[in-house]
Amino acid sequence: MRQDQQSAQGTPITLPRPDKHWVVVADHKKAHVYEKRPEGLQRVNDANSRCSKAFPEEGTGREDVFLRELAEWLDTAEREEAFDRLVLIAPPAALDEIRALMGEKTETKVCDALCREVEEATEAEIEDHLTEVMWL
Repeated sequence: MRQDQQSAQGTPITLPRPDKHWVVVADHKKAHVYEKRPEGLQRVNDANSRCSKAFPEEGTGREDVFLRELAEWLDTAEREEAFDRLVLIAPPAALDEIRALMGEKTETKVCDALCREVEEATEAEIEDHLTEVMWL
């Protein structure tokens, strides 16, 4: 809630803050985070399994660590009130794993989840998936 206006009597008027909506498009190796803005969805963050701290070499379980770190990052963002509503778009196995790993409070912010194969998706194909959630 914001208090940036005053009534005629000089008392603060509390205005509702518009909801912050995030859309996360992820698989076991990468994630793109979009935020809904007045001009549409805008990419605000990217991550990939090469950023994973625990396993520096290919084929050592880095993808599993990546999804855990993604879920932890979403939990931190939720605690910092970075978003009010969350949409997840991911392949079925990754989607299930992300949801199982995220905290209960973060899970309550998930307003939609779409099972989509995005591992090899082009930017245009990802944008097509994003149009499915533009109703936010």
